Amino acid sequence: MKRIILLALIVVLCVGITGMIGGCEKPLPLDDPTDTTVTDTTDTDDTTVYITETGSKFHRWGCQYLDQSAIPISRKEAIEQGYTACKVCKP
Repeated sequence: MKRIILLALIVVLCVGITGMIGGCEKPLPLDDPTDTTVTDTTDTDDTTVYITETGSKFHRWGCQYLDQSAIPISRKEAIEQGYTACKVCKP
């Protein structure tokens, strides 16, 4: 009985967290970081991306290269400030 309650609690928390931070989603697929092909995305200039205090790339939330210093910024502003898109998460 305790196992069923614990499992139910984990499911409820996982579903709740997924909506907030993507905690239970599958990780982003690892693409070849040397791939230079441009992918057509539906992102717009006002899409929120994330930069770090020390990096030169902007990322999607959940990217493996997005460290603790995730700073939200619009995609347009990130590009204007000289940041380039991460080749792994392709924001």
